[in-house]
Amino acid sequence: MGQYVGVDVQVLKNDLDELKESIAALKKTFGQTSSSVESLKSKWKGEAAIQFMNYFAQETQMYEQMIVELELLQEKFAQSQKDYATAKNELRRLVDDFRV
Repeated sequence: MGQYVGVDVQVLKNDLDELKESIAALKKTFGQTSSSVESLKSKWKGEAAIQFMNYFAQETQMYEQMIVELELLQEKFAQSQKDYATAKNELRRLVDDFRV
């Protein structure tokens, strides 16, 4: 007995839109946090400030890498959505061509 995987192209599109929104929200929040830390940096001096800024710089690199990876995932997700939509349309045309 044959098996198949059902893919709803609209669900893929909705998921892609949600991913885009999540990435944008993450970037916005991270940007606001960075601005707040820069403001704090001008008011805070000493060894604790230096250690905190070093830690924050490391965390910044980690979050920037995470955003890059999420954007790559978004690109792959968008391509998958396009590929499934194309396959669905081609199948629809094929079925229409076989109608008697």
